[in-house]
Amino acid sequence: MWNHAILLLIVAVQTTAYRPSDVSHDERLVDFITGDMGADVDETCDQCVGNLMDYNDWLQTTEKPDAAVLALTALVLGLIWFMVDTTQCFFTPALFYWTARLKLSPEMAAATLLAIGNGAPDSADAIVSTQKKDVPLGLSNLAGSALFSICCTSGACLLNLFLRRSQRPKSDEVLSSSMYLELICFYIVAVLVVIAVLRRAEIKLLEALALPLLYGVYLARVAWTSRGRFDMVQERRMSRADEAAGGSRGDARERHSSVENCLDDALWFLSPPEDPADRTLLKFLVRTLTLPFYVARLITIPPSDQRWDHSRRVAFSLCPTGLFFLCLGLGHFHLLSLEHVTIVGVVALCWSALLYFTGNTGDLLPWYYTPMTIFSIVSCVLWLGAISTELTSILESLGRYFHVSRMRFGFTVLAWGSSMQDAISCFTLVSLGHSAMAFNGILASQFFDITVGFGTALIAVSAQASHGDVLLFWRGWPATISMPLVACALASLAAIGVLVTFVFTDPHADKPFWAPVLTLIYVSFLVYMWFHTEHDVAQQIGAQSS
Repeated sequence: MWNHAILLLIVAVQTTAYRPSDVSHDERLVDFITGDMGADVDETCDQCVGNLMDYNDWLQTTEKPDAAVLALTALVLGLIWFMVDTTQCFFTPALFYWTARLKLSPEMAAATLLAIGNGAPDSADAIVSTQKKDVPLGLSNLAGSALFSICCTSGACLLNLFLRRSQRPKSDEVLSSSMYLELICFYIVAVLVVIAVLRRAEIKLLEALALPLLYGVYLARVAWTSRGRFDMVQERRMSRADEAAGGSRGDARERHSSVENCLDDALWFLSPPEDPADRTLLKFLVRTLTLPFYVARLITIPPSDQRWDHSRRVAFSLCPTGLFFLCLGLGHFHLLSLEHVTIVGVVALCWSALLYFTGNTGDLLPWYYTPMTIFSIVSCVLWLGAISTELTSILESLGRYFHVSRMRFGFTVLAWGSSMQDAISCFTLVSLGHSAMAFNGILASQFFDITVGFGTALIAVSAQASHGDVLLFWRGWPATISMPLVACALASLAAIGVLVTFVFTDPHADKPFWAPVLTLIYVSFLVYMWFHTEHDVAQQIGAQSS
């Protein structure tokens, strides 16, 4: 997740170092990254408009662009913290609740709840790029996100496991090798299907339908092969917890610290802790500074920690109304008339009143607790999607400001922004001891993006055509597009080969070199891509020139 910070630090330094004194602000010619891309800095950019402002317009019109870049750097770092904290405190507990409620195996939970929740930003980017007739950007974003997740997210999780090896039982395998290898095979098949669908730079409706169908086949396969695995995993986890409680109580507590203690921190002002160690001045100041951010989420995301008191009753009751205002602020009601929006608001207010007056006053969970945890997952996806969109808007604005080509931007900034939620969720799961769900979730999210997200985008575009076929380029794929994509596919296969080797040779993640090897593969691709995407790529047929 430090990719955002590193990129923006380089941008801030280069802005100061390379801005000529005789060039005016309106004639910015910052070509230390790419040279002249031929892009006009004054062009409008729909993707650069976030929920807070139009970042591209601000960078063009501000009289202090260096200060603007530094301010955007600070904003990106704050949004990264906000995304990490939302995932850790709200999304992960709700995910655990429904995994236990539905008795899902780690593989099934990764293929459904985790893949859908994490894959939403990537799928949205792919759909938007395709609908805007910029399939090259959508492909570079899709391929770049997949490679980043396979290399960097998997590498970070493996490094996390290695550093925490002394806290894990020696006999505890990281994941089920057979089911993980099945997922790898399905992922490779999905990549081959995409290649087959787009091999002639043409989209055919019947061929595109094969992508979502493949995802359905995978779900059926996982449901069949994972029968009974939930009880087995739970029995193993309870056995380890009992051993930890008998020997080292701290280890057992640590596994659930993010699920319980973080919510205690979030509700600190509503339910102050009795322990004097938790009432220090430093913790008071930190909680005071972060209180507005916690309150904003507590009135929109019901806590899913399976505990109940008056504070949680108030939080639950405020969530329908809070979510209404969140959706209103994010512009999700723009297709509705004012009358319909008012009706939705009244319904949300009545819903809040119903939750409060029918909620239990003791410590027993109320009747509506289970359906409200679904509400929690939906709210988390909205929050995380909004944060991811804001990050992408900021970074795309900076990419345009510094004349970064579309392929470079898709493989790097856009891919990093859309993969951030996936990386944070899986890293958090590993920290909580759910490594099987995390590693399967990394690949399952990318598999979902390719088959359902990108597949749906191709189907929608081809369905709108008169004959169901859409031609992208007259003479096939230009080399400036195909070569970086082929290099990315080869790098992904190399990274998958490393993961397969890890599964067979180091099932307990006791070796330290897996993360460096995966990082080396990713960096090698970035170097190759950087030198082969200097100039912007050709526009596909029917696209407006940028």
